Amino acid sequence: MKPPGDIIDAYTGLIWSALGSPVAKVRWQAAHSVRKLCEMNCTKEVSALVKWMNKDTQDAFGNIKFPFYKLHSRLYLLIAFSRVSIDLTEILLPHANVFMKIALNDIPHVLIQKFASDVALNIEKKFSKTFTDNVICKLKDVNLSQLPIKKSNDIFNRQYNPFDSGESFNRRKFYIELDFPKYWFNSLSRIFDISINKINGLVENLIVNIWKIEGDGSYKNDPRHYLWRYERDEFNIHHSHGTYPSTDSYSFYLSYHAMFVVANLILKKFPIVKEDDIYGYSWDEWIQRHSLTRGDGRWLADRRDPAPLYKKEVDKNVDLDKWLKNINNNDFLKTIIFKENSETWFRVYGEWVEGDEYRWYEDIDISSALISQEYSQSLLNALNAYTNSYDVYLSSSNEDEFSPFVINGWIENNYLEHRLDQYDPFANEIKYHPLTIKKEICDKLGLDSDYEKRIWYRKSKKETEITSEVWATNPVRYDKGPLRYGQCLSISSNLLQTLCREFDSDLILLIKIKRNKKDDYRAGISNEYKQPKHKIFIFSKNGKLRDTEKYYQIR
Repeated sequence: MKPPGDIIDAYTGLIWSALGSPVAKVRWQAAHSVRKLCEMNCTKEVSALVKWMNKDTQDAFGNIKFPFYKLHSRLYLLIAFSRVSIDLTEILLPHANVFMKIALNDIPHVLIQKFASDVALNIEKKFSKTFTDNVICKLKDVNLSQLPIKKSNDIFNRQYNPFDSGESFNRRKFYIELDFPKYWFNSLSRIFDISINKINGLVENLIVNIWKIEGDGSYKNDPRHYLWRYERDEFNIHHSHGTYPSTDSYSFYLSYHAMFVVANLILKKFPIVKEDDIYGYSWDEWIQRHSLTRGDGRWLADRRDPAPLYKKEVDKNVDLDKWLKNINNNDFLKTIIFKENSETWFRVYGEWVEGDEYRWYEDIDISSALISQEYSQSLLNALNAYTNSYDVYLSSSNEDEFSPFVINGWIENNYLEHRLDQYDPFANEIKYHPLTIKKEICDKLGLDSDYEKRIWYRKSKKETEITSEVWATNPVRYDKGPLRYGQCLSISSNLLQTLCREFDSDLILLIKIKRNKKDDYRAGISNEYKQPKHKIFIFSKNGKLRDTEKYYQIR
């Protein structure tokens, strides 16, 4: 087939095809392309993408030997439009009815309907009266059960058994991905109090009898299976225990989307069950688990920061073995203290990795907490007595008791498990949620922050006095992770002194540094286990830093 003669139709067709790629990284690259077109106000291109979604084919932009993952294309285009609708709603307004129809009258797919309704409701929020009151109510009811909640105490009778009711592997018409019944269908089973076998049968019936899919779903009958076999380093279709693969086999693609269609069917026919045990599942949590990591509709990549300008370098002429072992007091001080606009700042919480491509890496861990001035020196002496770094620990976020010491955390570190956007190359596996300051600390100091919690400032001054950074550099090779990645919360020395004064406390800081060689079988380098080295400091309201031996005047 020939590509479209119109250039806009041509390259939007390429993007539409990439949105349906089996490779998650490619799908996210295409989603970012859609977002960039919207940011550049490319209205014709947006209209062309909507036209491709309505057409639902890839035409000249795919291989006729391979099935087109059209539900992937539809889902990821809506994910992109959902993100755009938060900041650039006006470019999607001409297509409001399209999103409304997808949310209410299109394929009954839980995720597709969720993102379509998000777009439509964001349009209505910005441009009121776009939809009637009746339509708005229906959009708000998407993925909400209309049946009364049911109670159940029975949580042990829903295990998957492929041989129940005469079912046999040899008689199955489609091989659902092996992990799906136990790890994907199980939570649905508990939410609606129906057997896993019933869900498995509904999914199989949808694929075989309604979608009319040819083939049995086995690996050898996957049209792309030779790609998975010969390029397994680049196309990894492995997944286990409910995790997402980085590349989707045809069987996974079908099982995955069929599950969301069946989930919609179950939602309409069966009431949600509230279980009287600690292992109960929530329908909202189930949807969120299969949605984006962030709950506000934004992407992981929105919170990724540039890597710090300062980059540690180790001269090639330096004796590497000696450098690895020689972690001294100056290394610890340089790790926590730096200058910003002629003012002294402290890194008070963080964990990050520096390194080069083949030779070495350095692992940094910093934690801190508030402690009463009366007991700070005693705690410093006590913790300094430990020689093994793994025996020394400070919780920056919780209140810990080291009798008779009470230390108070002042930093929140609520890490969220990555979800649908974990393979977005523009997020590059950054940690989320970012480091933040506890509410009581902000209230006491009069602190406010930007939306993304990147910076904090005193409302009376409006100058940045706290920064929270999350970064990861681009990998140098497709099969390698980033060389530099981590997160760090830093605070100006002036605000740190104010913190200590307001809470009549000292700040205790624990720094751990670990250096090691990188494994490189080609160069014969083996990574030997090395313990980190640690150092403990106390910062006081007078602006002085001390350890067990000396004071450091900070300027």
